[in-house]
Amino acid sequence: MRLLITGTDIGVGKTWVACALARALIETGKSVVAIKPVETGCSGQPSKREDGVRLARATGQTQPAHAIIRLPEPVAPVLASERVGAEIDFDALILKIERFSEGAEIALIEGAGGLLAPVTWEWNMVDLARSLGAAALVVAADRLGTINHTLLTLSALELAGVPAAGVC
Repeated sequence: MRLLITGTDIGVGKTWVACALARALIETGKSVVAIKPVETGCSGQPSKREDGVRLARATGQTQPAHAIIRLPEPVAPVLASERVGAEIDFDALILKIERFSEGAEIALIEGAGGLLAPVTWEWNMVDLARSLGAAALVVAADRLGTINHTLLTLSALELAGVPAAGVC
């Protein structure tokens, strides 16, 4: 099973939810891998503050030990990659996620930003979920405007044919 942990926005608690879910699933005896495909705002050696590192620590996994792609600018992945003169190969990223997921009963994949945050100018997080055959768990903040953001996110999932596993 593959589950995309997505959010209605940035800073809504996707990493916290993904880590808590990973720990709870492991306590029930499930084998779990938690993956952050792309993380922005990262430079130098991976640090314990990074989402990808936190996910790996929550499961105890050795690979990946941090986000698959780490980019220094704290902006959408496509912009962060452009600013360093790199291009994200979406197909290669999907293959890496699949390889890291092999052997795990459950793969938790934490998105970057909201569901429609562009990974490339052609592909976004909903495309990533669809390519992986993943359902999506939507994490929403408890603040004004969240009902609208949540309904928009659920509508985008429905239009893309990605099952919504729930909202938290």
